[in-house]
Amino acid sequence: MIESDQPVVVDRTMSWDATGYGSHAETSIAAPATTWYLAEGATHSGFSLFYLIQNPHPTDAAQVRVRYLLPTGAPLEKIHTVPPHSRYNIWVNLEQIPEGSGQRPFASIDVSAVLESLNGVPVIVERAMYLDRPGQLFAAGHEGAGVTAPATRWFLAEGATGTYFDLFVLVANPAAVAAPVMATFLMPDGTTITRHYTVGPSSRFNIWVDVEDPRLADTAVSTIVESTAGVPIIVERAMWWPGPTSATWTEAHDSAGSTVTGEVWALAEGEQGGSLMIKSVRPERRSGEIDPELGKPVGGRRELAQFEPAKRFGEGLNV
Repeated sequence: MIESDQPVVVDRTMSWDATGYGSHAETSIAAPATTWYLAEGATHSGFSLFYLIQNPHPTDAAQVRVRYLLPTGAPLEKIHTVPPHSRYNIWVNLEQIPEGSGQRPFASIDVSAVLESLNGVPVIVERAMYLDRPGQLFAAGHEGAGVTAPATRWFLAEGATGTYFDLFVLVANPAAVAAPVMATFLMPDGTTITRHYTVGPSSRFNIWVDVEDPRLADTAVSTIVESTAGVPIIVERAMWWPGPTSATWTEAHDSAGSTVTGEVWALAEGEQGGSLMIKSVRPERRSGEIDPELGKPVGGRRELAQFEPAKRFGEGLNV
């Protein structure tokens, strides 16, 4: 928990094993909540899936119900007790329902989740997902914080496909009715590609962007996902690399979409000597400018960049 008497931006980076062969990063959460949603999740093909829960309350335990949303069929539920002032881990692959039955329904499956604190004790929820390789534990992995509310419109600025990158848009529908969904893919040249899907009630849905259209097979791309019938959904984006197939993936990242656009965005993470990529999307049909101000240990610098309407834009900054 980070506290300040002035507004700050806080991110977290985590690397693993002594060589640091893998890493992931995520921004912080401003406040705990009683309900959290996670769209991404898989346990098949060598993936290990973890739900991480923090209970910051000093004295009260949180009774957290996990409602697992599957690609088909009814959701499954399980309740966990998270002690006060603690961090709690659910290894989804090994979850038994009922507890002690030996039945592991999530051992090899795609899954989304809704986590609710039934006794009103607010918590923080994140999800980590790792991919094992023969002889190497957690060869690749990504991590993402949950979101506290579904919405009918989501924006994803980042995205790339091709023989090197595999791009996935993950959709969770926690509602009891189906959600007709429209995905609009914004190309670097300002053109758009639209696709329509139906996401079943209480289910998880996967869009593998690389194979949705020949024009999406090898390109940079941003995405707008809209629930056209007003059924609120949750949307995340995951990227894995390097290709050409999943058998060669050793890196990944993931992020939930944004439900709003804005004029100012703050990014805490960025390393001197590394490469920083800023990705943006302007859905409105008017031009604009991006003015990145780089905060360094001493001073900063600003660079102005032009970008066009309804277009995906990427700016590389060697910091």
